[in-house]
Order: sequence, then C-alpha cells, then structure tokens
Amino acid sequence: MPAPLASRWVSSAASERRVYVVERRTGWASWFDPAARQWGPARQLQLPEGNNTASVESWAACGVTTSGGGGASERLLVLAGGGGGNVSLWGVDGDTLLLDAEANNTSMPPEMSERLGGAGSIAAAAAGAASGYVYNASEPSKGAVRYELVDAGVGGGHGSYSDSDSKNDRHEKTWGKRSSGGSRWEWEWLPCPPAAAAAMSTSSSAVVVFACCGSSSAPNK
Repeated sequence: MPAPLASRWVSSAASERRVYVVERRTGWASWFDPAARQWGPARQLQLPEGNNTASVESWAACGVTTSGGGGASERLLVLAGGGGGNVSLWGVDGDTLLLDAEANNTSMPPEMSERLGGAGSIAAAAAGAASGYVYNASEPSKGAVRYELVDAGVGGGHGSYSDSDSKNDRHEKTWGKRSSGGSRWEWEWLPCPPAAAAAMSTSSSAVVVFACCGSSSAPNK
C-alpha cells in the first residue's frame, strides 16, 4: 500500500476490477488491482478550481460507476465534508484520480448535513455503484442520509417530500435537477430507530447496520 495510505482512517469502494482506497483525513487516494496484484498511483484529492480544498475535514469513498464495454472507464465517487457543514459528492477519474468538475457532482441538502451533527467526521456504508448511506462516524445515533443516482426517465422533476410532522424523526427525500444527461441525485433522511439510539448512548462501541432495499419508499416504522 502506498505510504500516504498506511493509516487506520481509510475508506474504500470496489468495482469488478479494482479496490479504491481514500484516507479519510488527508484525502490521499489510490487503487489496487487484485488480478495484477499491484497498486496504482497515489494522489491527494483536490477540489476543482473555485472550491476550497483546505476546508475539507473528512473524505469518504462512496461508490464506483462504470461506462464503456467491460467497465473500460471507471469513476470513483467521493464525499467531501467540511466547509461550514457542507457535504459534497464528486466524481473522480478512476485512472488519474483527478476530480472531474464537469461530472454530475452534487451537495447534500444543508438541513440534512446539519442533522448529521457536522461534516467533519462523515463515513459511508453499504456503498453500491452509485448509492449508499452517509452517517456521522462520531455520532451514528444522529441518523443517516441515503444517496442514489437515478437514471434518466425515472421519477419526476426536482423537489422534496416529508411523511411526518416530527422535525427530528421525519423521513424526508430531496431530489435535485437533472443533469444534461438526464440523471439526478436523490437524498433521503433516515432517522435512527429509538432503540438503536438508546443502545449507542450506553455503549462505548456500536455496530451500525443499514437495511438496503430497491424501494425508495419510507422505511417501516
């Protein structure tokens, strides 16, 4: 493993070809090819011009998308947290590990990142190709946010809904405008079940479990 990534604070995302690794505090990234048994280049992630990389307090690998036959071109998805509580999601070229300012990048709705209790300790779980969950690694009982890239022709325009009158426990979904290619990002707030939150508050360690399904409906209560 490249020296800048020799840390206990790493996150990872995998495709059929590679395992991508990102150091959560410094943003150093690389990939490993299991078939060739070799590491790719190591690069410290930098936000595109016009964005303040120094304000990022935590990074997290959160998915890998592919295009072309046999996944010839891969794009690593990363979350960048910090900058006044903002959490943004960026596409990174799988070969060069350079962030792509022209990709379908997005930001978590501010009200959701605020509920997570800050963006300085974000982590991703159950990350798929372009979906997964974001939570506060320091305070997982705060709840979680589900993200998903929805293809063209699926769903409606942009907006949001809420299915409860309780500010702290409501289940919400927010979706943005479609990109030029027709896809769009969806964000869902998922409250932590009271029993799980109580268990976390009395234990020095906790296991965070997310239930994954193909439905975009609200979770069972």
